[in-house]
Amino acid sequence: MKLVRKIVFLSIVPTIVMLAGAEFVSRCVVSWVRNDPQVWHYGSTELHRFLFEDRAAIVKKQGTFFIEKGATLNPDDYDLTQGDFARHRYYTFKKPPQTYRLLVFGGSAVFSVTTSADQSFPAQLERMLNARGDASHFEVLNMGLAGRTSKEIKRLQRSGFRFEHDMEIFYHLRNDFFMPHIVESRPEFFVRQLHNIAFRLSVLYSSLHRVVVKATGHEMTTENAEEIFQRYRRHVEDLIQAAQAKGVSPVIVKQAVDMTFISTRDGWYPVFTAAYEKSLEALDEIGAEFGVPVIDAATPLLTQKTPIERKVWFYDDVHLTEEGNMVLSALVADALVQLHPGWFGPHQTNAEQRPTRRLTRALLTE
Repeated sequence: MKLVRKIVFLSIVPTIVMLAGAEFVSRCVVSWVRNDPQVWHYGSTELHRFLFEDRAAIVKKQGTFFIEKGATLNPDDYDLTQGDFARHRYYTFKKPPQTYRLLVFGGSAVFSVTTSADQSFPAQLERMLNARGDASHFEVLNMGLAGRTSKEIKRLQRSGFRFEHDMEIFYHLRNDFFMPHIVESRPEFFVRQLHNIAFRLSVLYSSLHRVVVKATGHEMTTENAEEIFQRYRRHVEDLIQAAQAKGVSPVIVKQAVDMTFISTRDGWYPVFTAAYEKSLEALDEIGAEFGVPVIDAATPLLTQKTPIERKVWFYDDVHLTEEGNMVLSALVADALVQLHPGWFGPHQTNAEQRPTRRLTRALLTE
């Protein structure tokens, strides 16, 4: 018996030491390549959630959102032949004089189901753009509706063309892959759960997984996810072309999805990680192909804070808090200053004098 224990000990311990060493080297290399010291903490939050998370509590929170009181408007009080509503606010189809009008399309993250209307991303963006003291005035219409995929946003866009406007901002991705009626029904096999846990805890394992799936050409790992990705890309291209055909400037904003809010025990997590990463890359490709600006809001929102600190910005995996919407709005406003300096007057040409640039830096370094 002692001999058996000795053999087991001599076979297991070296293996553990070797894997630990390989993991240490992997973290060194990846941290150096990405210039990101947070790689050293990779998996720490996941380990805590795996051991102590209350999955029922997470699901309950994700189904409980902000309920806006007194937001009901009586359509009889407004002329719907000359205008319509966007997030409880009436706009005329013809824009006011000396006004730049922007339409923001997306799902519940744009509508902002976790905040009041005046704390949503479009509302905060409007205030930031108008806080410049310039002669120009900005209107930002909230065209977000909960649960909308890119296909359904195409219908919203056609409705939006009734409004005279200068720019369309698209901030959507998550719903195309994560909606319950889209996600394929897959049993949570124990092996898949182990694969998921190793992917989320180990830099070595997750890096090798990415290399293998890219080398084999099966980045989505399932035909269903690949089909959804291709459909998402096609719909985004359609949205861009439709805007350009109307003489409207389209802008893509990469949507931030915080994967740490997705249950550690969900075995399909690596599939969605691959789908999300590939979709973000596709947005850059679409921007280059059609000459459309792509604003990367995902990277600063997901990397400037630790997972614990990000909870100040994220209500769940995709919905932002008031503070999160403020950060997103500042990022977009600062990018718009650079894209369209003529909108803001000559006094905005100095980058250090831009109020949104200073606000963005302050928010990201708090």
